[in-house]
Amino acid sequence: MNQIQKVSRCFRYLFLVVLVFLPILQVGFWLTDGQLFGVKEWLRGFDLQMIPPNLPPLSTLSSEIKFFGFLINCIPMAFTMVVVFFIQRLFKLYEEMKIFSESNVQCIRKIGWTLLCAQMAQPIYQVLITFVLSFHNPVGQRVVALDFDQDNLMGIFWGFLLILVSWIMNEGRKLEEEQKYTI
Repeated sequence: MNQIQKVSRCFRYLFLVVLVFLPILQVGFWLTDGQLFGVKEWLRGFDLQMIPPNLPPLSTLSSEIKFFGFLINCIPMAFTMVVVFFIQRLFKLYEEMKIFSESNVQCIRKIGWTLLCAQMAQPIYQVLITFVLSFHNPVGQRVVALDFDQDNLMGIFWGFLLILVSWIMNEGRKLEEEQKYTI
């Protein structure tokens, strides 16, 4: 087994673990009022904002509201899981030494499209999560928030960039295939 295969296998397993733990961490986050295993203390200084600012702490919300918050938080998590799934599939292809195959190109393209779709779904998520988490507030203090910031722009940029890279790789693969059959 060469170096590419070894490294690819390690990363494939790493991303499979991430794929399994994402939903577990999501459930834990909502069950522990955002204090999952003291993660906030470990990662002090990092922005782990799963709940928009200016909303009440999770500990003050009813179980019903937390459940709906969890369901709504599954929207961005689902996109993340799809991206992680395709990344681990990409490493599986690398492990099989399929570096410039059509399957490889398709994986990269699907990651790009998933990133773009995630950015389109983000406003829906933001409206739903802010509404649900402020629903218990008195009338006039309920919140529906929507924003578009540099994170959204970066998601769109990376999505388009990956789609472009997949197109270039596919064109290069076609040229190589044509040259292979040219005498």
